[in-house]
Amino acid sequence: MFYLPDLVEFDDDYMYVIYKEGTVEVNLKDIFYISPTGFGNLGKIKYIIEKEEYYAQFTPRFFSSSFKEFKALVVNKNPKVIIKGYNRLFPFN
Repeated sequence: MFYLPDLVEFDDDYMYVIYKEGTVEVNLKDIFYISPTGFGNLGKIKYIIEKEEYYAQFTPRFFSSSFKEFKALVVNKNPKVIIKGYNRLFPFN
């Protein structure tokens, strides 16, 4: 089975998961889990919208500051977020 990453963008308050059909807007405080999937370079972000759990698969850009910035923003909005397989604030772990 082959998994394609979702297109994920973010700003200071929200993550945007972009599909052909539209965009899902996720408050960063509602992200509760970030980890590698085990399938190549894919990662998984789990979040809650209206008491339902969802996830997005993404390809972290380890060699840019955006992944580090994203994790720092999520930790700031939700200090209880679980970040596995990646150091909480640094992009190379």
